[in-house]
Amino acid sequence: WVGTEADLWVTKSDSPGPVSAGTPLTYYVSYGNDGPADAQNVCITDTLPDDVTYVDVLSQPGRWDGPDYAPGSPATLTWCRATLAAGESDTIVFAVMVNPDVVGAIANSVVIASDTSDPAMGNNAPPPTVSSTSCEADAYEEDDTSEAAAGLSTGVRQFHNFCDDDTDWLAVQTRAGYVYTVTTSSVGQRADAFLALLKSDGSTLLAANDDYQGTEDYSSQIAWKASVNGIYYVRVTNRAGLFSGYTEYEVWLEQKEGYFIYLPMMLQKSGTASVAEVEVLGVIEHTCADDYETDDTWQLAQPAELGVWQEHSFDSDPTWYAADKDFVWFEIKQRQTFVFTVVPVEGTETLLELWDEDGSALNVEGSDQLVWTALAGGRYYLSVSPLTPYTYGCAEAAGYDLLVEMAPRWEIYLPIVVRSSR
Repeated sequence: WVGTEADLWVTKSDSPGPVSAGTPLTYYVSYGNDGPADAQNVCITDTLPDDVTYVDVLSQPGRWDGPDYAPGSPATLTWCRATLAAGESDTIVFAVMVNPDVVGAIANSVVIASDTSDPAMGNNAPPPTVSSTSCEADAYEEDDTSEAAAGLSTGVRQFHNFCDDDTDWLAVQTRAGYVYTVTTSSVGQRADAFLALLKSDGSTLLAANDDYQGTEDYSSQIAWKASVNGIYYVRVTNRAGLFSGYTEYEVWLEQKEGYFIYLPMMLQKSGTASVAEVEVLGVIEHTCADDYETDDTWQLAQPAELGVWQEHSFDSDPTWYAADKDFVWFEIKQRQTFVFTVVPVEGTETLLELWDEDGSALNVEGSDQLVWTALAGGRYYLSVSPLTPYTYGCAEAAGYDLLVEMAPRWEIYLPIVVRSSR
């Protein structure tokens, strides 16, 4: 006597464990039918977490159709076959890529089903397979505050990453009268290092820079003449708060005797000061470029026409690349006041910042509007960048409208009193 019921089962495992963010992960889906009857119209469905990207099937038995890949959130893989005989078992192997921004656990679930009666359903959908991710911290952690800043000396190139958060601190011991230059080089393709120089109190901002002139990636540089013997702090942050995988960068310090006259804070236009010894990957990748791209650095800034709205988008996927940012330039006269207004689409938050003609930060910033009066005339730059890590899409999904206009000048007329001469 042969029964009319089947007993399907499925299990799942993965390798390696733990897995590094931004690297391949292999899943093994083992299945079988303990009978007594053959199972008809059998399907296996694997639900992929948003933390991974499907790559390919590495091996599967020939009787399966598929996989049928259905993208989405979540994405699914489905294999089907007409019959799974009683006593038959095997394994499907497929690969995914762990997204570089993943931190923590990755849960993946699988289920097997058929048209044949199966009274033992408990083994048809096992608990999710949980993979732990790792992002190996650099040798200078924990350097997340000024109190824990890593020392930076001349002649040593330090290799850092934003593995656990988006901020690193460096401490520079200086001698009065010497000129010091700190330079970064973005190595990871999600790295866009931003430099800020602070006094020994760790809170007084002296200068800031993003994308110095001459750089071939999204790197920064600050130079200054030390006025006293002591400690200066350098804060390095990754744009848009990105952290985890693909965020590596190099940083180094140069020292020169101060034979020349330097302003207290001065950005050096020395793009050839040093050459990175590793391949530079830092990149902004545009998937649906707006009409003003490429405008990702102040050197590539597009002109802002007064009174004319511009439509922009943040279209670089921060899961894999550095976050998008846009720059415009404008000419302004001394004591003129300009108003910068941004109207973002719903769900998009923006950061507005002003820069001088050398790309040095003016320490003027806001969220959706700035009103600024120039103390000196000339060319200046406005940058607009995403305020949150995962702002990404075309103009209708992660875009904004920008308007630059001159503020009206108000003139006060005093009453004129004419006295009679009689």
